[in-house]
Amino acid sequence: MLEDWKKRARKAKTSLSKFIIERVEDSIRKGEGEEGYLGRLELISRLKKAEDELKELIKERAREM
Repeated sequence: MLEDWKKRARKAKTSLSKFIIERVEDSIRKGEGEEGYLGRLELISRLKKAEDELKELIKERAREM
């Protein structure tokens, strides 16, 4: 389990302790049903989608000029 967590922390580009703390906090907030709370992975996913959409809009704008 520890090796898996270490790999996941490296992939997330964070320390193991920070990775564990974030996951515990995510779990607590979700367990308490905190409305409007988004976990780190969900935020990263949404940011990536927004960046991709922005790049596409910039390309469209450049083609119009």
